[in-house]
Amino acid sequence: MIDKKIKQANASLNDRFFARLRVLLGEFERELLGERSSNALLHKRPTGVVYAATPYGWDRTDRDRLVPNQANTMFRILRSADEVGREMKINDGPTDDTA
Repeated sequence: MIDKKIKQANASLNDRFFARLRVLLGEFERELLGERSSNALLHKRPTGVVYAATPYGWDRTDRDRLVPNQANTMFRILRSADEVGREMKINDGPTDDTA
């Protein structure tokens, strides 16, 4: 695509050379960034280091580890209460152990 634009504009040999050089350097930079990101993730995953935004209900420790916070505990309690409610609805009423 860039070659067509360069040739259509009757660009000189120098213009075409530098345009292709810029494209080549852009591709190199993109591949280098991907390689560095992959290497960083390969190191962080096995060690358990957080490499993304902290999810809701979790806190980061000083060593970038995730630990559940109070919101996470409440979420788990509400989720288990929701599961009990669904089970009661499926069974058409409370079970003997929940009544």
